[in-house]
Amino acid sequence: MHDSGLSLLREAAASVKLVVVDMDGTFLLPGKIFPERGNELVARLRERGIIFCPASGRQYQTLADMFSAHVEGMPIIAENGANVRRDGEPLATTTLPRETSARVVEIVRELSAAGEDVGTVLCGEKAYAERRDSAFLDETLAYYHANAIVPDLMPHTEGIYKIGVLSFADPLRRVIPLLETLGPGVDVVRSGELWTDVNPSAATKGTGLAGLQASLGISPAQTLCFGDFNNDIPMFEHARFSFAMANAQPDVVAAARYVAPSNAEEGVLTVLNDLFELGL
Repeated sequence: MHDSGLSLLREAAASVKLVVVDMDGTFLLPGKIFPERGNELVARLRERGIIFCPASGRQYQTLADMFSAHVEGMPIIAENGANVRRDGEPLATTTLPRETSARVVEIVRELSAAGEDVGTVLCGEKAYAERRDSAFLDETLAYYHANAIVPDLMPHTEGIYKIGVLSFADPLRRVIPLLETLGPGVDVVRSGELWTDVNPSAATKGTGLAGLQASLGISPAQTLCFGDFNNDIPMFEHARFSFAMANAQPDVVAAARYVAPSNAEEGVLTVLNDLFELGL
């Protein structure tokens, strides 16, 4: 974070009651490593009466496991905002039509048959996949702890919050153009270098955050958030204090009010420590 105006920003941020943080490329270190002082950060914020909320395309159970030391009372925005829960209880959930989920499965199967190195994860109460090779599983299981590898995805297309499509080649070349033919009611969002997410249009990290704010009685003026990829931009509309990481995509930097140091520099911790003088 830039030093100029820090004291003024610190004074303004004194009203913050909710901190919302993306995971990959933001809170987590490169290599998807949980920062050593991450749990202490959450504890120090809680002592100050500030709620910490992870917001990710990752599965709810994965995020709950990641923050197991603090999960009691912690709200979680999972599946890009389609599954918002606190203490396991749903605050806001949105699912894709079964026909849409089935069509995504068909599209990815067609791409695979044409030689694309792709795979599908259907994200409901469990994550379902039918591809079972080690390259695919090594990449997917980090994101989906509650999972099942099944012989056929079609019986599992009901009640899906989000679909993750993994492509080991550039998804802009073939994957995203085909997914964008799904039509209205669906958002196709690139959520990482290898991942493209298919979400209900009615659910984004922004709508998830708005629903959470309403349930907690917390305003955008009392909210601070961090992100690095395009699926984080909708959160910025609901937070007075929006930070793009230094390693963020250019569109994300343009949409944010402030820039934090990169995730490799523990930018989230650095900013929060500076703003709230946490002594970390």
